[in-house]
Amino acid sequence: MRARDLRKAIGAFVVVLLAVVVVTAGAGLVTDATGSSGSTQPDAPAYNTSALLPTPVDDTGSVPVPDGAASKTVVIDAAHGNAVGRADLQPLVDALVRGGAEVRFSTVARPRPSSPGRARRG
Repeated sequence: MRARDLRKAIGAFVVVLLAVVVVTAGAGLVTDATGSSGSTQPDAPAYNTSALLPTPVDDTGSVPVPDGAASKTVVIDAAHGNAVGRADLQPLVDALVRGGAEVRFSTVARPRPSSPGRARRG
């Protein structure tokens, strides 16, 4: 291709590209001027987000501890990857200790005892 032909091809490309940009911008201006947004809010009352808010939970409750002379020991399983940490359980632990219970955290996973009717795997 000669340099003159190359300049003609590039010039034609630029003219076509400029025409596309002008037509697209003009179409956008025309649709904005007519006021048709093209989209409307759907009428879906079942999905009203203000009606789906959760009701607040009262977190000022108390933990009643039964009275009695028997020893009270509460063991909390911390060995099986529970999603609740010790800090989350601290209010419960404090209430149980105030009520006279001993609270222990079990961090050792012990196997379940096999029942007599269950076959043992070897």
